[in-house]
Amino acid sequence: MRERVTAARQMQSERAQAGEASTPYNATLTQLDLDRVARVDAPSRKLLRKVVNQYGLTARAYIRLRRISRTVADLEGSANVEERHFIQAFNVRSLDHDASSMLARAC
Repeated sequence: MRERVTAARQMQSERAQAGEASTPYNATLTQLDLDRVARVDAPSRKLLRKVVNQYGLTARAYIRLRRISRTVADLEGSANVEERHFIQAFNVRSLDHDASSMLARAC
């Protein structure tokens, strides 16, 4: 796992050095950066539209989902963000929200 994280960080750094992104960190990619380095293909666009409508994601949550998708793709060593990366990112976000909800109820 450590090797995958190191490789993903290297990919992020190389994108920034090449001028493809304004930052070497996926967590701080802007919308413009995401449009360059995490393009949304047709199947992913259809999936994202459904997710946004069904779960009422805000623009901020949508951007966050795209950032996580880019990171998932980097961890796989994939240059492109594909539908499966968005699905996995959504699952990660769902788990995060479920845990937050459980924490809020426990307090």
